[in-house]
Amino acid sequence: MDTSSQPGSSEPAGQQPATQQSGGSKEVEMPTIVEAPIETVPEFQIPKEVSPHLKKVGETIELPPDLKQMGVTNAPQYTPVTAPAQNTPQLPLTDDQIGAGLQSDFSTSFRWLAEWCLKQIKRLHMHLAKVGAHFIRVRDI
Repeated sequence: MDTSSQPGSSEPAGQQPATQQSGGSKEVEMPTIVEAPIETVPEFQIPKEVSPHLKKVGETIELPPDLKQMGVTNAPQYTPVTAPAQNTPQLPLTDDQIGAGLQSDFSTSFRWLAEWCLKQIKRLHMHLAKVGAHFIRVRDI
């Protein structure tokens, strides 16, 4: 029997027992980022089988003369999409704005912002009370 093996050990002689390490303590080298080359794609070629049934249309549409006389023009090819202008409240919201937001439609973002503000007010052990035409903060007792 080899003397390097300890009695009662299940490890064979000459090997060290494996140590357990958590997965979070291992350091790994991050892969390098390689930019992919940009390839140009050739224009789609129509197969012979379907070519009698298809007609190729140009990039721009030729408008009839009567539409041109009415002032219709081709739309620009790339029109940026913009969100409709909305009435955005200035932050922080006043108590009156929070009250107005709580009375608005529940599907609007203004309502959800007002609900979040009311939650923050409740965390301060306060609530909103309507006095006349205004809302005020009242400390809970």
